[in-house]
Amino acid sequence: MDGATERRQCKQVTQAQSLGLAGAGLLLVLALAVLLPGTVGVSFFDRDEGWYAQVCREMRETGDWLVPRYLGEVWIAKPPLLYWLVLASQRALGVGEWQARLVSVLSMSLSVVLTGAWASRMFGRRVGLLAGSVLITCCLPAVVGKLLLADGLMLACTLVAVTVHWRMAVQGVTHWRSAVYWLAIGLGVLAKGPATLLFAGSLGLALVCTPGRRSWLTDGRWWVWLPVALLAAGPWYAYIATHAGPTLVHQFLWSESFGRILQNSPHGRSTPPGTCLLVSLAGLLPWTPLVPGALVAAFRQRRTDGSGWVLLVWLALPWLVVELMRGKLPHHVLPCYVPLSILLARHLCAVTVVQPTRSRGSLARILSLLGPGIMVVLGLACVVAGAMNWRAPWGSAMLGAGLVVVAGFVVAGWLQGRGPGVPAWAGLIGATVALHLVAGFWLLPAMEPTRLSRRLAETIDRLVQPRDQVILCGYTEPTVHYYLAGRARDAQRSELEEALASASGPVVLAVSARSPDQPENLALRDRLAPDPRDRLAPLVRERMLSGLNWGNMSLETIGVRRITSGAAIGR
Repeated sequence: MDGATERRQCKQVTQAQSLGLAGAGLLLVLALAVLLPGTVGVSFFDRDEGWYAQVCREMRETGDWLVPRYLGEVWIAKPPLLYWLVLASQRALGVGEWQARLVSVLSMSLSVVLTGAWASRMFGRRVGLLAGSVLITCCLPAVVGKLLLADGLMLACTLVAVTVHWRMAVQGVTHWRSAVYWLAIGLGVLAKGPATLLFAGSLGLALVCTPGRRSWLTDGRWWVWLPVALLAAGPWYAYIATHAGPTLVHQFLWSESFGRILQNSPHGRSTPPGTCLLVSLAGLLPWTPLVPGALVAAFRQRRTDGSGWVLLVWLALPWLVVELMRGKLPHHVLPCYVPLSILLARHLCAVTVVQPTRSRGSLARILSLLGPGIMVVLGLACVVAGAMNWRAPWGSAMLGAGLVVVAGFVVAGWLQGRGPGVPAWAGLIGATVALHLVAGFWLLPAMEPTRLSRRLAETIDRLVQPRDQVILCGYTEPTVHYYLAGRARDAQRSELEEALASASGPVVLAVSARSPDQPENLALRDRLAPDPRDRLAPLVRERMLSGLNWGNMSLETIGVRRITSGAAIGR
């Protein structure tokens, strides 16, 4: 064999194991088709999106981009990289929901492309394309990628680090790779703190446990660039330690980070081990029934397949750590969906080659039809809900979305029944994309009238006049603060009388008929201090708003009225 022929064959092998520009472009278009619908014309969801949006708003209004604040108080639940990118997006494109969410959309899209590129290097282009497609069509990554959260940004930084780390383990350490790795680690720590170290470190441990993948550990070029991570994240942490040290320690380092391992989350949630696994039954849809077979196959091949073993360890270690935390949330295992997607894609491609349609067993056929079947049932539930609530603003949208889901996944199930292969997987992917298109562009905007936080803020803004004070009692979802034109004060039930008595002028008062410290529904008069409640209740009841609190998925009623402080306390 002459040199030219050998070089040509090597180039062909490399291309077969490379995603390529066309493959990367295809995955990018697919990711944007899933993620962009639902970001435009849809209010921020309560709780986390409201917090991050309000922090960005206060940074924009005060000009202080270094010290995050929520309602004027230092608030360091997360580092500032997400806020900085959101502010940059809004400065370039204007202030709005989609401009803020664009950071998450682009971060998740980058993660999809990186997953495809990494899987291509491991197992070939076909696996890479399917792995990226599986990741973005799983329910959890698709939802998280639409929301203003730090998880998508942290995932992108982590994936840059781990994909470069893999190349160093396989192809050797270079100064360039090492510098990129440590920069990505530093940016990940600046995006969500120690979580990046958990997921990137788990891959490093998996490589150490794999023969032939350890040489990077003793290469000086890998260690010499470690200061890049410190330079990327260290200055802000040093600055915030000098300007808000107690908050950094108590809120960020303890309450939001290490304290979650031993106690409930800062928001009062305590979740037992297995919660993330249980939620992932829905988070992996429509691929859920196919995942166990992929994991079993990878475990059986662990002695002969080093790449699969690395992915298994990288999946298991951080997932176990998160499950043992008391204050976890289901999306905390989001990075684990990357090795899951790659292992599933490899398994599906292998089954396509070695298992023709006629030789498939009954169990394999049932599992392949189970995912589309579950989605058809969910679609039928949407059809029924839409038909029963036809007169509601969202009724027709719910009905239409349900019909699209049913039709799409019936076709996907029919293709699955014909046997594994590109048409079968393309059917699932296409039906999922259709679901996100109709839900994002039709259903979610149609549900805007049910969003209590924005309606409450708009009602208050219509009533409030210059120098009025705004007091919220019993409804503290952060999103309402973001949509208010001015500043509001949160008051507990026990503080309400004092707050009204100390008001120097008119007050716009919003009182919830359901209190966070009293879960049962109470009459409004029973929620106020004894002396003024008989006089105050009729005033507040004049305007009542009902809607959905998206933070805890409950229907609530709020009374809103502009009153004078003297009338409120019976003077």
